[in-house]
This record gives sequence, C-alpha cells and structure tokens, in this order.
Amino acid sequence: MTVDSHGTTAASAEATVPEPVRTGRSIRAPRQEVWDAWFIEERLRAWLPCDETRMSDQPGSTFRWEFRSGFHTPHIHHGTVREVNPGVAATLDWHVVSSDAPTRFTLRVTQQAPDRTLLELTHSGFATTPYAHAERDGFDHHWPHLLDAVQAHLEGTPLEIDRRVSLGICPLGALPDSGLWIKDIVIGSAAEELGMAAGDRVLSIDNHVMRTMEDFHSWLDAAEPHRHAGFVMADGRKLEMMLRPLPSRTS
Repeated sequence: MTVDSHGTTAASAEATVPEPVRTGRSIRAPRQEVWDAWFIEERLRAWLPCDETRMSDQPGSTFRWEFRSGFHTPHIHHGTVREVNPGVAATLDWHVVSSDAPTRFTLRVTQQAPDRTLLELTHSGFATTPYAHAERDGFDHHWPHLLDAVQAHLEGTPLEIDRRVSLGICPLGALPDSGLWIKDIVIGSAAEELGMAAGDRVLSIDNHVMRTMEDFHSWLDAAEPHRHAGFVMADGRKLEMMLRPLPSRTS
C-alpha cells in the first residue's frame, strides 16, 4: 500500500464527496451595504485582516486576498468572478491548495427588513482526497468567523477574541483518522523552534485528539500562556511547547 505526499494511504484517498460548506448571518445593515462590504475593495479591507486585496463584482474579473503575517509563504486566496446578480448574488471560482480544479463559492444577500439583511455563503466542489476533506474542514471553521467579522464591522460592535496564546501554526484543517494538517508555520515562532513545518500533522495536543478544526480551536481558546503543552505528531514525534502569550494588538 503506497503513501501519498500528505501522509495518507492510497486506499484511504478514495473518499466521499465533501458536503458543501454553508453558513449565514442576519446582519443589522441595508442589503447594499452588506454587498459593498464584500465587493468594494476599500470596504472589504475595513473588516478583512489581509495584506492585499483585489475584488470586484464584475463578471470575468479576478479577485485576490493575500495574507502574509510572518509566514514562510504568503497565503493567497484567488479566483474568478463568474456570475453576478448585482446586489443580490454572486458565484466565484475559488482556487484551493488541495486541487488543481477551482471550487465554487456563492454569496447571496436577502433583504429581511429595511435595516436588516441575510448574508448566506455556500462553498462547494472540493475534491474527494483526504487532503481536500481537511481543507474543506478548514473553510467550515473559517467562513463563520469571517461572517462574525463583517457583521461586527457593519453593526459597529466589538469582535470578541478570547485567545491568549500564540503557537505559530497555520492549520489547513483536520480529519478524524489523520489529525490536523499544518499548512504553514510563522517564522521565529514556538512551532518553528520545535521543528514543525508545513505538511506535518498533529494527532493530539495535551491528549485532546485533533479530529476537526473545532477541536484545535477549542483547545487553543482555553490554553493559558507560560505553560507547557504536549504535541503528538503523525510521524511519531512527541514535542513539548512552552506556550507564548499572544502579542498585543497595539504593540
């Protein structure tokens, strides 16, 4: 039995088609404001914490979200705007790292009242490999949090972040039988000092098994700085990390 480049057996790669990611928020803002928050670059940058953006609601145009944040490789989300019903719905080809073929991302805004709008996202078309299932798990975690951010921005409310520690790990996603895939590592972080690298997989942290991204973030949100955490890696390594405090946003 062969093993692929992501540490999964060829037999296990015969996976089912991932379910679409679906999420939504009812936002206290007019429909056009919600639409513009996604498709007008200046308004997108007001709530999306990325280093570079290119976005338009013109069919055939390309989009690009680039996140650097000290990683070894910039994290770039990009693709093409395919179909648009202005102010109502848009469908985008969204490129992913787990497949050469793009996925399909759909955004829809529905006016519920003069000052309230339903924003719905659907992300589908992921490949059937375990790596693609893990990436889909990552999007399933991140899209709701991005909707929290745009909602907080449009409603003028603070976005609560409870996290107190910084690991330096950028996860792709997780699966019950293969753990948490590491997509990248922050340069100079505790994770890098321990020898973690892109492509590694974490099976458990402090005996908490990493089956989904929610498992990872539930552990992370409860973690306290200046204590040790034990990591069990898929390659057999057992690592101990001193948890560093999350840097101040004002520093």
